[in-house]
Amino acid sequence: AAAVQVLPVIRAAAARARGDQERVEQARAPSRPSLAASANARQELESAGSTVPFRSYGAGVQLTVPLYRPQVSAAINTAQLQFESTSTAQIETSRDLLAALASAYVAAAQLEAETQSLVAERDGLLAQRNLNERRMNGGAGTLVEVLETSARAELTQGQVRGAEGAEQLQLAEVSRLAGRRVERVKQLGIDDAPQLIVPPGAGAALALARQDNVTLKRLRLAADSAQANVRAQQAASSPVVDLVGSADRGSLVSRGVQSQVPSALLGLRMTVPLFDGGLIDARVREARAVQDRTEAEWQDAELTLTADVAKAYAELSRAQAQLQANRAALAISNTSLKATGKAFQAGVRGNIDVLNAQQQTFSGQREVKRAHAALLQAQIRVLSLTGLLNLDTLAKLEQSLSN
Repeated sequence: AAAVQVLPVIRAAAARARGDQERVEQARAPSRPSLAASANARQELESAGSTVPFRSYGAGVQLTVPLYRPQVSAAINTAQLQFESTSTAQIETSRDLLAALASAYVAAAQLEAETQSLVAERDGLLAQRNLNERRMNGGAGTLVEVLETSARAELTQGQVRGAEGAEQLQLAEVSRLAGRRVERVKQLGIDDAPQLIVPPGAGAALALARQDNVTLKRLRLAADSAQANVRAQQAASSPVVDLVGSADRGSLVSRGVQSQVPSALLGLRMTVPLFDGGLIDARVREARAVQDRTEAEWQDAELTLTADVAKAYAELSRAQAQLQANRAALAISNTSLKATGKAFQAGVRGNIDVLNAQQQTFSGQREVKRAHAALLQAQIRVLSLTGLLNLDTLAKLEQSLSN
């Protein structure tokens, strides 16, 4: 919510929408009556070669009431559609930001989970090394067992540092998108699968996407605006009819005699374009080219949307299956680790068996959390494509995280 309000990219989108709204007002202005005032003063000679000057003064007002201006009407429609497209782009920017923020947040939660798992694995290795040292001092263990455990602990410590660095970079990305500093995120769970809140199938999702996807809406409005612009350029060759009224009062001074010259006028004025050097035709061709481009962009967006929805649901299914498989494998690894630890204490299994069992268990934990994050990421993607991503749906997804 903070990001939607304060980030520069959001303010920029809002400013573009306000600018296009003012362009609508600019397009409407020529359709409204206009009033102009004029004043003049001049000095002339009565005739060629004469030395007798005369002076004239005048002032007046002129009212013009547009009656028939097809180009203006078409331009208003074009500007209105462009404003609607820009307003939709503002919504699109907000939703894209929300999706990026949610995705970055889940990625940060995944990295934090991996860091915690690596720390736990390191601590387990250090505990095993201490045990091996006690066994060696008691004559039951060997230096090799201590060294191989220490080597794995040092390797894991290096992985911890790398994971911590990656986590801090991801938190910086979350902070950038949120518009404020974020120092920690909620944790991914292991025991429960994330709640599914997406439409129950790619077909239903695609129907919603075609109706509510803001990118598709924006491109459709842009295509409509381009089509309206073609009509506006074509209308430039149409006649223009205005109602014109004026009132003037003048004063003429010649040879010391002053006379008043009032006048008034009311009538219709029709302007018919005859020849403009090909300017109108060139503008029409340009507008049609823009129309062809925007139509193609809209059609391409439809095809891309269809493919993206299918891909998002494929990722969703894969993540569900992967999470289920990883959880089952983790349960086996946990059982194996317990059995290997007991066998090691009994002297039946060696140190390397314990280390391998520990590594498999902690690696399984990380795989479960990665699949958990992948399932959340796939849902974010589906919600974004279908236009269902908002603070309410994100709050539902957040229930899959723990403090």
